[in-house]
Amino acid sequence: MFGIGVVIATLVLIFMGAQVKSHDAGLATHSWPLAWDELWPAEVGAPTLVGGLDITHEHWHRAIGALVGLLALVLAVWTWRHDARALVRRLAWTLLGLIVLQGLLGALTVRMNLPPLVSASHGTLAQSILCFAAWVAWLNTREGAGLAAPVLVESSRVHAARRAAALAFGAVFLQLLLGAWMRHREAGLAVPFFPVDAAGNWLPEYVDERVVLHMLHRGFAFVAVGCVFLGVLRAGAAVPRLMRHGAWLAGAILVQGVLGASIVWTARHPLVTSVHVANGAAVLVLAWLLVLRLGRLSGAVAAPPAEVQAT
Repeated sequence: MFGIGVVIATLVLIFMGAQVKSHDAGLATHSWPLAWDELWPAEVGAPTLVGGLDITHEHWHRAIGALVGLLALVLAVWTWRHDARALVRRLAWTLLGLIVLQGLLGALTVRMNLPPLVSASHGTLAQSILCFAAWVAWLNTREGAGLAAPVLVESSRVHAARRAAALAFGAVFLQLLLGAWMRHREAGLAVPFFPVDAAGNWLPEYVDERVVLHMLHRGFAFVAVGCVFLGVLRAGAAVPRLMRHGAWLAGAILVQGVLGASIVWTARHPLVTSVHVANGAAVLVLAWLLVLRLGRLSGAVAAPPAEVQAT
């Protein structure tokens, strides 16, 4: 349960990080880790003050980041002392190391005045941290620990399903990379209509690098959706008990598409944009968990039909 808490806290942190970007609050204070040499400035939570709202978003993002780091430290120490599995220990300490690196990247974004490459790397690493946290949490479930009731599966179909799920995970991760780069290159509204403008045009009159980046993200979304549905269908066909997982994944990526369009329709409303970022992280971690669950079953061998009937 503690590992699930780390996953939830990390997802909240991703949402708050998106809120910082959505409200252009990344430089609400130029100091780090303190804000204007204070641990908790009076302006936090006081939106009536000049700049107060920006400081609130930025400082809560830092505070939740510190909490996630503390939770990861507790998880790593507990795992080291109580879990004999080498893989779980390595993953827990790797998770902690990635969170420390994430904090340093966050500091660099402030110190270097939000360079796009560093800011995009900061956002993308958060998605990787979420996957590592989910991995550790899953390994501490009955299924992840190999204690769940065995299920009869056909190995060849499970292997094919796992490859499809891995392809889906890779496509979603690449789509998130494109989204982070687009977001930090301020190209989210480079094409201010969806799917076409009033005259039926797919592209604005003037096409520049930002428009190309925006359309690349928009177009690759269809590839990601196709890969996800392929992975979901193959996983459900190979292992029926994964159909519910697949339904959640398919639903999440469809919601992601609607949210992406809504960003354009609402002229990049901060809340819509931040939910889009957080939901993208949820899609990624659901795809990753599907890969892990299929991997647990990939070594199983189906019994001959006659033996199955006899059983």
